[in-house]
Amino acid sequence: MAESSKNEKDGKTPASKASELPAPEVVTEQPVPAPPQYNQVGPTPYMAPMTSMGPGAQTMSHSTNVTIVQQQPQRAQPRQWDTGLCDCCSDMNVCLLGMCCYPCLECKVATDMNESCCLPYCVPGWMIVLRTKIRTERNIAGSVMNDCSVVCTCPMLALCQLAREANIARAEQRARPV
Repeated sequence: MAESSKNEKDGKTPASKASELPAPEVVTEQPVPAPPQYNQVGPTPYMAPMTSMGPGAQTMSHSTNVTIVQQQPQRAQPRQWDTGLCDCCSDMNVCLLGMCCYPCLECKVATDMNESCCLPYCVPGWMIVLRTKIRTERNIAGSVMNDCSVVCTCPMLALCQLAREANIARAEQRARPV
């Protein structure tokens, strides 16, 4: 009973006294463990065993270092087109087909370059794409901007040049041994 009268004198209940207890200490700066250390041990060099040949004999050992140098493949310098833009007379078949039946030459060039015959009629800018493709495959100097300007200013000459280049590429491919 003395306890209850003591609590009444303070005016505090046991629950309020519990809330007055000091808060537990929070440690925010804990030591961080160091990352594991990995020691890399390289291969040990081979040393020829030393042999003894008797009293007064000399011992010999030798080692040989071999360095292998691999030559990296070098890309050849870009070259020019095999025929010029205005060199229509170098292949009269292409020239006549381009003048008399332009759509037939378009389909022929597309199929010669392993594309669909419908490419000229389904893909806008198809000749720029094929010109860039053959230029890249055959390491011909130029740029996409150059291809675009040639095709837009003189499409018939560009198509004839593309056809001649495709014919030359096909002939070279046939001549290579398998």
